[in-house]
Amino acid sequence: MVTLKQYKCFFIQQTEATPQTDSLRACVTHQYPPDQLYQVTETHLAVDNINITVFEGDVVGVIMKKDPNGNRERWVVDNGGCQLMITYNLHNE
Repeated sequence: MVTLKQYKCFFIQQTEATPQTDSLRACVTHQYPPDQLYQVTETHLAVDNINITVFEGDVVGVIMKKDPNGNRERWVVDNGGCQLMITYNLHNE
């Protein structure tokens, strides 16, 4: 599993965003190969309806390393509960 070092993320309008459950994490890890799995290292709350809230420790599967418009700074990901976009800035240490 690759660790997502640092990124920005904004989400779906929901009243109570909660960390990923063990069952959702299991769904994601079984559905995607290891090179498409990223572990979130910092919590980010989304502010619109096309992005996804993610929490530190969540695991996401990458569906596409670009958004539908071809922007490679926004990835389409699956957190087991929904499939939306995150904006990221990946830094290697």
